[in-house]
Amino acid sequence: MRQPGAARTQEIDLAINAVLAAEHAARAAVVACREQAGRLLEEAAERERGVAARAERRIKQAHRIADAAVDRRLRQLAEQTPDPEAARADQILEGAWIDAALDGLVEEILGSRP
Repeated sequence: MRQPGAARTQEIDLAINAVLAAEHAARAAVVACREQAGRLLEEAAERERGVAARAERRIKQAHRIADAAVDRRLRQLAEQTPDPEAARADQILEGAWIDAALDGLVEEILGSRP
């Protein structure tokens, strides 16, 4: 078998060195891609946390607005609804007035008080 010459050995060494350099560059590129992917994932997670926090604040604000509207409406209804004690007094007075009117009518018709 024939031994390759020095020139051939040098070509082989250069080719091997080129392959090793390419492999080293590829490994470095993979590491760089992993690091970049990690940064991108962290940035995305940070953005997601920001979006979630803003959404939570907006939801709470919407609840506060709705609660305030409900409270206002309840106060309006309470103002429109007569006081039960006042309504009862009005009914008593109205009933007394009707009783007095009926007594007056009976007296007028019969000429005497019942």
